[in-house]
Amino acid sequence: METGIKATEADYSKFRTALNSYNHVTDLAKSDLIKSCLIQKHLIDKTGTSPVEELREVLRELTNLLEEINPDYADIIRGRYFEELTVGEMLAVHRPSPMAERTLKKHQRQAIFELASLFLQREEICRQEMQGKLPLPAKKKNRGKTVLAAVTVAAFLLVVYVFIQFPALFKTTPGLCGETSLQEDTPVSPRFLYPQGVTAYTAENTPGGILYDRVRAVFGVSNGVVIGYFDQEGESSGLSYFDRSGEIKVWANCNDSGITQNAKVNSVLVDTSGQIWAATDGQGVFRFDGKKWQQFTPENSGLPSAATFELDEDTGGQVWVATTDGVAKFDKGDWHTQYKNELFHNQVYALAFDQAGDIWVGHIFAGISFFNNTDGTWEWFQESTGELSSNNIRGIAVRPEADGWESVWVATDGGGLSVYHRGEWRQFGTEDGLPSVHIQAIAVDRFNRVWVATDQGVSFYDGENWSVYNHLNTLSIAFSPECIDDSCPEDDHVWTGTDANGLTHSRLPYQQETVEVNRICFVDQDNNLTCPAFQEDAATNSVTAAYPGELSPGETFYFEIHVTPVNGYQLVLDASRGDSLNFIGGDEAGLYGAYIKIPADGVTESGQTFVFSNRNNLIGAPEIPAGSEQETFSIPWRIWMNTRYTGPVINIEFAVTP
Repeated sequence: METGIKATEADYSKFRTALNSYNHVTDLAKSDLIKSCLIQKHLIDKTGTSPVEELREVLRELTNLLEEINPDYADIIRGRYFEELTVGEMLAVHRPSPMAERTLKKHQRQAIFELASLFLQREEICRQEMQGKLPLPAKKKNRGKTVLAAVTVAAFLLVVYVFIQFPALFKTTPGLCGETSLQEDTPVSPRFLYPQGVTAYTAENTPGGILYDRVRAVFGVSNGVVIGYFDQEGESSGLSYFDRSGEIKVWANCNDSGITQNAKVNSVLVDTSGQIWAATDGQGVFRFDGKKWQQFTPENSGLPSAATFELDEDTGGQVWVATTDGVAKFDKGDWHTQYKNELFHNQVYALAFDQAGDIWVGHIFAGISFFNNTDGTWEWFQESTGELSSNNIRGIAVRPEADGWESVWVATDGGGLSVYHRGEWRQFGTEDGLPSVHIQAIAVDRFNRVWVATDQGVSFYDGENWSVYNHLNTLSIAFSPECIDDSCPEDDHVWTGTDANGLTHSRLPYQQETVEVNRICFVDQDNNLTCPAFQEDAATNSVTAAYPGELSPGETFYFEIHVTPVNGYQLVLDASRGDSLNFIGGDEAGLYGAYIKIPADGVTESGQTFVFSNRNNLIGAPEIPAGSEQETFSIPWRIWMNTRYTGPVINIEFAVTP
């Protein structure tokens, strides 16, 4: 007997939370699913079992039923939650079938909806069958009233205490960005991407937080980050706000007001007065003035086009926006088209101001228009005349130089970077260290390092070399200070918006070397210790140590990596730091028996040596293909120090013969 009941978004959220807590009994016990008729019915004829155990059993039974409806959905549920496989691990073994990561995530979401619907259908049947039959605790009038009164008083005192301690949780409109309520950030694992060295906040692991995994725009502020989404279908777009300033971190859905709902956001800006601005693809510009949202379109304002791109603020505090019909400035409560006919082309994607007040305008397909504020003249730079590597401009950043001048960095889609300094142009491509020539955003951090977001990852330039930050397809970059008084500049936050991994976070990379690798030793299964010389590669910031001799399949060994913190930094393992040596070899967690994480034990001061070892989790030589004379394997590691990777990549190599 089927009831036809279908799960709602609230049911989906409830089930996703329960599944994410599946192997964590304490968390699973909090689920209100254990109060259901299905669980109580299971407990009637059983002794020695708990509601949590029965909820697990019910979820497994429902998954078996789901297999009859959709085997792929059942496979996803089993793999992701019962077997605790990551999305990457599922894709690697083609479960349930070869597909893109985004497709798997969509199927996973639908699978949870179907599972929740099955539960609701069975629950309705159960309630009809067991009406009046479920055992209920006997009521004791006097004691019940006493307990109720005590609970009421306790609850009231608790509410008062929480209100005093955490007033942000009781915010009502307008709040951070016009939201009607705040969602507490409840950690759902896994969030940390070991190969990338970033924490990824996604729609899956932040229930009620991240709205959609394609984050087109980010803007960092002192207490968190404003996030703009761009769903190709438009259904999951809009804005949200992550406030991490308090003891309890919270998410705000800026779409609560309704005005920004489904708006495809291209750029976000928080101006010096604290107002939030959002430029959208076809819906004009939105502004939150601290009390309400307002939408500006060509129909109700002087905005020249509803298709808007980059937002920027000039030195005078006025907000500008790039549009497909020129550049507009917000002044005296309305938009005014500032530049249109003077431009090389009206379709504008990016803009930036230098210290002289000059404006650099980047066109979607037509290069750069430059206005010299001093003499009031225009210049145009094109690919055809040799100044630019491509006319497809996607971002502009101005960087102060040591010689007192400024350099202008132009990000292009297809041509890498073009840089203007003292009247000369130069280019950067993949041969110079860029991960890709398809750049989607550019920014400069407080240490004057230039950052680029590309379809192949993020890198930053320190004035001499490019360094890899991660390998994710990234659309936007922003920074926000940890300390307002500038007392901890190297603890600034790095936020990136990705194409499929939501919002990512880590701290700024250290400016100088923090860890020195002293030696790398190997211990074989006969307990023999050898410490061969290791190879250093400055170009790739890596060291490689090879196990001496050859291994046969099944033979084991462990390593000892001796490191020393330098320049006053510390390796510390505690609740707030968690410094460690991390395996960074992709989604192959447990490769050849390797730990995914080897913690630092205690505190190691600058100048002292610390040894990372996997002696309790030996690496085993794998089988190699028949007929192969020798195979060489490599396991990469890197040190995680104070919420960022630092030091070289440490490659452990070994050769296996039949």
